[in-house]
Amino acid sequence: MLTDARVQLSNGGNVIASTETNAQGAFNITVTPARVTLTNLLSSCRIIVATPLSNCDETLLAAGMLASLLQVEETTIRGTLVIVELGPIRFQLVV
Repeated sequence: MLTDARVQLSNGGNVIASTETNAQGAFNITVTPARVTLTNLLSSCRIIVATPLSNCDETLLAAGMLASLLQVEETTIRGTLVIVELGPIRFQLVV
């Protein structure tokens, strides 16, 4: 569990949005279709843990970062509004 870690939504190296993990290591990033499409989120975007891992736990590597592709976890329809919740598929160490 990585608490107080900077997490970024990245598209081709460009940061679209960012936030920090909470005390449970969870995070939430909200984007609108005007900013990025669902197709783009699923095909090109990554969630990246930008905080050095050693800052979160000194036993972890100082070099590298965690990154994951996204997947659909839940879809909710409220009238004409469609809310799609995405989550990381699996974080991998990128050096």
